[in-house]
Amino acid sequence: MDCSRQVSTRLDKDAESWKLDHVSSPLFLRHRNPDITSKAFVDWIAENRSVIDDLVLEHGGVVLRQTPTQNPEEFDTFTDVFPQHGGGYVGGAGPRSAIVGKVWEATKMAPQFKITIHQEMAYMANYPARIAFFCSQPAEKGGETIVASMAEFMKGIPASVMQKLEKHGIRGVRNYSPAHDADGKSTVQHIDEKSWDETFGTDDRNEVEELCRARGMNPIWNDDGTLTLVTYIDAFTRHPILDKLFYRNIIHIDFANTEVGADDEDQKKRLQKQKMPTGYAFGNGDAVTSLEIEELMTALDEVTLAWKWEVGDIMILDNLQMGHGRNPYEGERETFVVLLGSSDQESKPDSTVEDRQPSTVN
Repeated sequence: MDCSRQVSTRLDKDAESWKLDHVSSPLFLRHRNPDITSKAFVDWIAENRSVIDDLVLEHGGVVLRQTPTQNPEEFDTFTDVFPQHGGGYVGGAGPRSAIVGKVWEATKMAPQFKITIHQEMAYMANYPARIAFFCSQPAEKGGETIVASMAEFMKGIPASVMQKLEKHGIRGVRNYSPAHDADGKSTVQHIDEKSWDETFGTDDRNEVEELCRARGMNPIWNDDGTLTLVTYIDAFTRHPILDKLFYRNIIHIDFANTEVGADDEDQKKRLQKQKMPTGYAFGNGDAVTSLEIEELMTALDEVTLAWKWEVGDIMILDNLQMGHGRNPYEGERETFVVLLGSSDQESKPDSTVEDRQPSTVN
């Protein structure tokens, strides 16, 4: 998308700024000195961090174009400027590996599949307030990190679905393969292929159970060595600074039926083995219908934005205001992420899991 408009900010002296002609556009910034060093750039960010924080809050996200950042180590140094999310990726669903310091690789989903718009850790009570991305190598074709405004998305959700979400909240079920089952895999075809030791960073079941309790998740150990996690959360979360409710869940991603990469036979075998199939339902246990998923995805697609990554690009998103995903791609692609805290306070759910969760899990 080439149409854009200039935007005036308090950084005008040092950086040009603009937005794309799209309802989900973050703010784009480019430093006016093309020869600025990585250290000098980090120093400039540190000096203007309060302004950057305000711009992320105002626009939902900021894209720093063509920064001098060259590798994950320099990206790690860049993110030192910002508050960190203390929970890391412990308990996360996406398959990924740690790179250096706070830096993780982007989700290891096979490149031919699209990753649907979502907010990071939208299936957990404890979630990062912001998320930072760094592109060191754009894909030859595709591979954009797509974004969508959750406020704009909510305008398109049918009233009948909104009522169910508000009344019942969400029940999420995720399954993980046995410990060390995913060792050596560079990508996965389905999220259920991620092993529980990779998810929690330990193969000690007692430690896993403690981590689950701290994150409001109910762990169920299965006889075949797999792990099932059940979580109850509100469908909407109040922004700690803006004091507005935002859609924060992934019921629109129909994992049980249409998860990326799963052909019919593999999916059938996978579901037959699971006592509680991976997927998301309303908090009272009612399944989301195919029509409701179609309505949610249509509303989401209408507000989704993509633009081409450039080497050195860094994007910081407010994890409540903006969802993100990934387009399919060809060729090599290197994108990294760091989970960030809030400039004001760590994100907290509106209600605890105990407030929402029924006394028994059926």
